[in-house]
Amino acid sequence: MLLSLSFPANLPFAQELWSYNPSEVISKVKRPLLVMIGQKDIQVDWRVDGKALEAATAKEISASFVYPENADHVLKYEEKPRDNLTAENSLRYNAQERIIDPQAKDAIFNWLIGRISK
Repeated sequence: MLLSLSFPANLPFAQELWSYNPSEVISKVKRPLLVMIGQKDIQVDWRVDGKALEAATAKEISASFVYPENADHVLKYEEKPRDNLTAENSLRYNAQERIIDPQAKDAIFNWLIGRISK
């Protein structure tokens, strides 16, 4: 995957991707937001990245943070322990039998319901 990003046709996208700083962008959001990072996400570290995003929103932004225990990068339920996950797991992200993580689903619904009732 990383090699494909260095392919000449993909370089403009890749350069933009590498320079993107989510903490900088999120600090400019003026609407309530939900940030969710699965604890079994092997592409993003929920502790490191979550902490940086929480710090970026701490002063003026209405942000809710949820870190579902068994959710992967696309918020699907992952039964394997995080230590047993490899990059090959990302090949199954959209497998037909995969379901959204129940904790992630509940958090999304509850956050949306909270926004509707305000």
